[in-house]
Amino acid sequence: IYESADGTVMQEGSDTLRIQEEGKIIYHASDSSQARFQALSQREKDLQIKAEEVLDLVTAGQLGEGRMFCQSIETLEDETVELTFCYLLDGAQVQLGEEGWGAQFVFSDSALTSFTICLRTYTATDRTQRAAAVTALGQTGKELQLCYRDDDTTPEITADWTVRERS
Repeated sequence: IYESADGTVMQEGSDTLRIQEEGKIIYHASDSSQARFQALSQREKDLQIKAEEVLDLVTAGQLGEGRMFCQSIETLEDETVELTFCYLLDGAQVQLGEEGWGAQFVFSDSALTSFTICLRTYTATDRTQRAAAVTALGQTGKELQLCYRDDDTTPEITADWTVRERS
């Protein structure tokens, strides 16, 4: 264990865990055959279950009123599988930083090779923004959708209403 310019680094063998001061946790596994985190199989559902187990361990009691959900599972060119998780607050997705996601996990076969988790704690408030609602009034075939923006630089996020076409 040692301190770096942006936080704490823990190394065991070739596995590395970085805990950055702004709340980002980054894990990289060694190239060895014995994986620290192993899913039951290569099936997407098993990979998702293992990612959710790790996510629950890391975020236990830290999310406040926020929740995480698996937004996508994608097989990359190198045959690794990437799972992306996003935050929800009051049922609306939180757009976190430029990437938009709250956590990403990468599996090679059934072994977890790396993950990045952006720890955030969210608390809902009674504040609402009505400007978009007024703009949307009278627009046939459109509906309001609540979304949150977290630029990862301030302790508060902003609620926005977007107008979208009804499907």
